[in-house]
Amino acid sequence: MCGEAPTVLLGRVGSDPPRWPAVDPDAVGLCAPEVAVMRRVLAALHAWGTAPCALCAVEPVARPDRPRGTVDGRFCPGCIQTCLDDPRREHWCPVDTLGATNG
Repeated sequence: MCGEAPTVLLGRVGSDPPRWPAVDPDAVGLCAPEVAVMRRVLAALHAWGTAPCALCAVEPVARPDRPRGTVDGRFCPGCIQTCLDDPRREHWCPVDTLGATNG
């Protein structure tokens, strides 16, 4: 098993955090991943947090692991909360627009 080239590095990451097995790697004979593989994984994880809010363009999105077509994957927590807290009947913003499409 050690030394085999991985066919998929991260695959499609869902909205839930990865669940790592609770096993001792030494007990089951698992090998440590190569440094190049770990660097690619780290780069992918860093890329999650770099998406800026589509409304304020300052804060990072609420859930960088979600698709950009969803409210949490497109807007920061502050902008989402501001939209939800605005009591004006005429209020309509990009958060409402995306939310209306079930995103």
